[in-house]
Amino acid sequence: MDPRRQLGNAGERAAERFLRAKGLAMVARQARTPFGEIDLVCEDGPELVFVEVKTRRSARFGAPEEAITRKKFLTMRLSAEAYVSAKALEARPWRLDVIAIDPSGAITHFPSIDSPGAG
Repeated sequence: MDPRRQLGNAGERAAERFLRAKGLAMVARQARTPFGEIDLVCEDGPELVFVEVKTRRSARFGAPEEAITRKKFLTMRLSAEAYVSAKALEARPWRLDVIAIDPSGAITHFPSIDSPGAG
């Protein structure tokens, strides 16, 4: 397996454990949509949560959350909207979250992002 994919999968597993400890329920992992993949889909009470996980092996390219560019944010939003539509979940509230995992393994949760640049 590609080392980047291995790092991403490890980050997603760590994010899942983190979110479960916060009381969120897992619905789907690596959900594919016509616009891209959603790393994690969770439920936080009645709210659906679409989670983008960014994991960094080093600080060379900046903090993980800095990878949420305008283009990535748009992809996240379009993917979430496509998932909601495909599953006929339009009546449910939903949000976009980012989980950033730095080289030390520290996890930062950015709930309810509404624009690029989660940090």
